[in-house]
Amino acid sequence: MQIQQQAKQTHQAGYLLYLQNQQMAQQLQGLQTEHETVLALLAQQQAHDAELTHQLTALTADFDPAVFSALEKQYTDINSQADRLRGSLPQIKGRLADLSVQLNSLAAIAKKRDQAAQEVKQRDRIKRFINYARKVYKAAGPRITERYVHHISREADRLFRELLGRANVALSWSADYEITVQEGAHTRRFMNLSGGEQMCAALAVRLALLKVLADIDVAFFDEPTTNMDRPRRAALAEAIARIKSFNQLFVISHDDTFEQVTETVITVTREI
Repeated sequence: MQIQQQAKQTHQAGYLLYLQNQQMAQQLQGLQTEHETVLALLAQQQAHDAELTHQLTALTADFDPAVFSALEKQYTDINSQADRLRGSLPQIKGRLADLSVQLNSLAAIAKKRDQAAQEVKQRDRIKRFINYARKVYKAAGPRITERYVHHISREADRLFRELLGRANVALSWSADYEITVQEGAHTRRFMNLSGGEQMCAALAVRLALLKVLADIDVAFFDEPTTNMDRPRRAALAEAIARIKSFNQLFVISHDDTFEQVTETVITVTREI
């Protein structure tokens, strides 16, 4: 036992080393596989390093420090300019908003200006037409006046015969507004007519003017017998009663002379 104990002690260190190496020997196969994988990765990495080295050599040959310095300075300047622009961007945006508002306002003004220009063109066309019409009317004025005088003279002639109740007289109203009366072969001017004839001639011309120029069939007489004596009032009432060219005749008068020749009498009195 003692000999065996000594032998055990003698080989104890080797036995422990054996146990340790036995554990490591069991891991040998895995370690060898891992070693082979690492070697393959190492070879791949070395190939990649060689490629990068080749590229670095090529790039180093083309590298120009002066150009790099210039590019670096340009990059720095651009960054500084970008920083300034970023700092001023809110102000620029605000200015842009103001300009947009101004542009909208100017667009509205431009639209109004275009509309005004169209209106001006339209008014110019109307003005040219009016000027042309005035020129034509001015040129045609004498003929128009002659035409009107002719119609008024013809209407006054007919009314004059109605007022007098005589068919053998003719009244003429000339372009210089002079009244002449022809009876048979005799022609008389207005001043040579009798008082009753003058009254009927003047009334005929006035009624003819009303009928031709106003184209109405209603006439009003306001106090027509003022400052007339009874015979002349009666003659005027009879003359007005003979008028057939108007649908209605109204006489406003304080004189009762017309009561004998009118169809309807309306009396207005003041109550005290």
